[in-house]
Amino acid sequence: MNKNIKVDFTHLPNLANNCYVNYFMDFSRYLVLYGGAGSGKSVFVGQKIVMRMLSETNHKFLVVRKVAETIRESARAEIIGAIEQMGLQSLFRYSTSPTGEMTIKTINGNSIIFRGLDDKEKLKSIKDITGVWIEEASDITLDDFTQLDLRLRGQLKNYKQIILSFNPISAKHWLKKRFFDEKDPEATVSHTTFLDNRFLDEKYISVLNSLKRTNPAYYKIYALGKWGVLKGLIYQDYTIVDELPKDADVHRYGIDFGFNHPTACTEVKIIHKEGIEPDELYLNEIVYESMLTNTQLMRKIKTVAPHLLKLKGYLDSAEPARIADFELAGFDVVGALKDVTAGIDKVQSMKIHVTRRSTHIIDELDLYCWKLDRNGNPLDEVLKENDDACFSGDTKVIVNNKLMNFEDIPKEGMITGWDGTQKEYYNGGAIKKDKLCLITLSDGSTIKATLDHKFLTINGWVEAQQLKKAQLLKSTTFKKHSFEKAQLSKSTKKDKNYRRKKIYNYISKKTKEFIEVESVEIIKEKAQTYCVTTDDGCFSLANGLIVSNCDSFRYATFIDNEAPKIVDIIKTPRLLTR
Repeated sequence: MNKNIKVDFTHLPNLANNCYVNYFMDFSRYLVLYGGAGSGKSVFVGQKIVMRMLSETNHKFLVVRKVAETIRESARAEIIGAIEQMGLQSLFRYSTSPTGEMTIKTINGNSIIFRGLDDKEKLKSIKDITGVWIEEASDITLDDFTQLDLRLRGQLKNYKQIILSFNPISAKHWLKKRFFDEKDPEATVSHTTFLDNRFLDEKYISVLNSLKRTNPAYYKIYALGKWGVLKGLIYQDYTIVDELPKDADVHRYGIDFGFNHPTACTEVKIIHKEGIEPDELYLNEIVYESMLTNTQLMRKIKTVAPHLLKLKGYLDSAEPARIADFELAGFDVVGALKDVTAGIDKVQSMKIHVTRRSTHIIDELDLYCWKLDRNGNPLDEVLKENDDACFSGDTKVIVNNKLMNFEDIPKEGMITGWDGTQKEYYNGGAIKKDKLCLITLSDGSTIKATLDHKFLTINGWVEAQQLKKAQLLKSTTFKKHSFEKAQLSKSTKKDKNYRRKKIYNYISKKTKEFIEVESVEIIKEKAQTYCVTTDDGCFSLANGLIVSNCDSFRYATFIDNEAPKIVDIIKTPRLLTR
């Protein structure tokens, strides 16, 4: 049943950013919304769809992403957020259950359907589409877009529109050629950034602004939303292929475990070449998805790529329990060597080919780059989008010879490291909101760190979320030990896993005290995290515990109420452990 209802939308401009107001009444075939992170693109699209659902009839609006599992907490959440922001819940019917029905319906008979492009059969079953929103359009292929464009056809009472929202990633992307290099008279194109979003919180603005110094090219793409090629790209060139070659000298797969972060499963084929000609590496994306348990992951692999069961798999060695589950389920798997530097060197030595469907691998290749120093020169360290979050704001750090909360430190200064020396830092302060672990120790003290932050235990480096019942090394000697004493030059070209083992052996000789972890609790609500950046990576002391700064950070944190002087710390180690 379709019936007309009257809703007053005169207040809508007050809920939207000014840059989007005119587009509520844009009727073009393609509404292309691109730009930087935090610009409010998705929020606006949710508002526009809600308006159309209540002011027009006979609607079957399709909302898509590349992967179905990601749409519930993204596009669907944005539309429900718009409904509730406008106070229109009584006019819609939808489930709030985490596993509830995905379709949203209105009392006037309209419906909003959510689908992933990874389920072609379900998509084909939807008839008479009247509008489309492609969220994260940079994830889909040109073929995907063409199929959706062809589905929006026929004589309709309402205007037909495809909305594309995305952050530009690479100047090589098909979207740039389709809508930017060649102007389409049927397309309205809008570029916005976080500077256009009057609802954005100051902390997030600070995070984006910090990219100006950590990686200006990242700032250009993620904050300013401009097309570009990142400076310091690790993989400079690759080609797109339709399928993997039938024959190859090497055929296997790898899995990088995650949960909040996506789990990735990639099929690999290598063709060896003779002489000076480089070997050819072929990559094919099998799984890229968050919130997968081992059972769900294995079921998905058996469904979408059953041939992998006949191959050897190389799995994330940081998760031995998960590897054991795969072995028990009949998979032929081993733990992979987690040697980032050697792995990069190996891949760089080959000619890279990626299947067209592997959108996340393509994104990784376009974004995987070296971290840059303040002069824009690449460091021997990989820049990752989710790096830099370390500790909660109430964590104590010694900056400029004073003890203060992380949330109160200046943006630049001198920070004290695990060996008592001071190091110049920049970009100090808020990084982003992230999940934290509350780690309680046997002496009753606590520390809150991001889930993947590494601590030094008697068994080596362990992530915070895996620290249950671990014995942590606690500093009792705080003399000015240098990396030279550990026979490690800062300019060494040796891989970081080797350096980490050498430093572990060195530190452990100077460490005589251990402390037990009583419990590890993952805090449900995300909290603001804080850290600092330096131009070289080393190890720090957090509440007297030795922690690994996988990225270029160096700081010391303590639980004392008053700041001891640096000279007293060196002379009296118990100041660090009380």
